[in-house]
Amino acid sequence: MEKTIMNAQTTRKYLPSAGKDWLLPLYDPLTYVMGINFYRKKLINEAGLQPGQCILDIGCGTGTLLLMIKKRFPKIEATGIDPDRKALSMAAHKAERTGRIIRFDGGFSDDLPYGPETFDRIFSSFTIHHLHARKTEATFREVRRVLKSGGSFHFIDFEHWNSPKNVQKKPMGNIHELIKVTEFSKIKKLERMKTLFGSVICCIVE
Repeated sequence: MEKTIMNAQTTRKYLPSAGKDWLLPLYDPLTYVMGINFYRKKLINEAGLQPGQCILDIGCGTGTLLLMIKKRFPKIEATGIDPDRKALSMAAHKAERTGRIIRFDGGFSDDLPYGPETFDRIFSSFTIHHLHARKTEATFREVRRVLKSGGSFHFIDFEHWNSPKNVQKKPMGNIHELIKVTEFSKIKKLERMKTLFGSVICCIVE
């Protein structure tokens, strides 16, 4: 049987998925209690996924979003990328236990190891706020590069996060300006929601 793929670990410094390595076993239960899966389902519902499409989850962590997608759309080609090798190992074991074929790669969002126009949909859930300002813009540029023509980027994150230096310090780093400077054509949807942990924003850009 085909197995889940996990590439070699990366060498740059990074923030572990759970903040600390020893907290990793608690990551899935904590995100469940926080209601993160509700927002993940929201991203999936609005993505218009179709069999045969190729998707990427940036900052995939323990692979929960990708497993949710593969459960509903088993014929989608799914890839996740994250710098946290321990989280990727957990994700691979979860995928293999459920028989889902998912590729997991070690890497960083601002330097994606994929060719131009590789993916139909790209996802990110509560990852961007971890990035330093200059890497936020670089990440959006990389997403645009590897996204197919007609594809879309679906992300959800806390409303306040680091914006690039050339973007005003406003909620979400002035998302409209950020999209403009990274050469996306439009914001298809922008929605703000209140949670116990602060405001979050759900966005679809093309």
